[in-house]
Amino acid sequence: MIPIVSLTHLISVFVSGALALHLFRQYQQNPSLKIKLFAWFYFLFAISWLIAATPGIFSDDARHIAIFNIISFAFIYASVAVAIYIPFSFLERHTLGLIAVVIVIIGGIIFTVGRIFYFQNSVVEYIPPFVYWKPVFRGWLRFMTGAINAAASLVFIAIFLSLGIRNRIQHIVYYRSIALAAGMSVLFVATIVVQLVATPTFLRLATGAILVASGLLLMAHGIMHEHKTISRNGLPE
Repeated sequence: MIPIVSLTHLISVFVSGALALHLFRQYQQNPSLKIKLFAWFYFLFAISWLIAATPGIFSDDARHIAIFNIISFAFIYASVAVAIYIPFSFLERHTLGLIAVVIVIIGGIIFTVGRIFYFQNSVVEYIPPFVYWKPVFRGWLRFMTGAINAAASLVFIAIFLSLGIRNRIQHIVYYRSIALAAGMSVLFVATIVVQLVATPTFLRLATGAILVASGLLLMAHGIMHEHKTISRNGLPE
């Protein structure tokens, strides 16, 4: 049987991991808070998807898979915490950014404790030639996670769209802002597909993984375009 969801997760692992490595290298060459934040966002995202890819690749035990799933979501919350801080750092509203980070972290703690308290083994689903281990947890935990991810995505999108519109005559800022907003919009759609559906199927999760990879690439294109243009032209960041 082919663990199709795990294999599609590996796409996100490869994309986000490669982008994180590239951004960390860029940061070493030209230290920048923006680059550092994005590098950590991609790194945490890569770890979460790597752990999520364990079913069918590193283990097929239902209990182990459920444990891996809980850990994976913990890293997802960590990556969202970094992501929600990024747009506020661009606005120099660091206090608001930290408040948003705290809210996400509290949500992550509630989710993790809830998953442990209501622990249930993952359920295997066969759709020949594919196999999928579906995580089982309370509907309110799924909804909370989807709502937090969606809210963080919408804040990110709104701020960068605003920055892009306000700086239309500045090509670098406009291009970067629109690319970041567009990339996060794709991630937002992925959140809707995966998290806000009551009982996600392996097809929805596979689709979500492909959308995630696309969104991550688009976002990285925006931030790297800005960084490369600034480095080439010697413009202030």
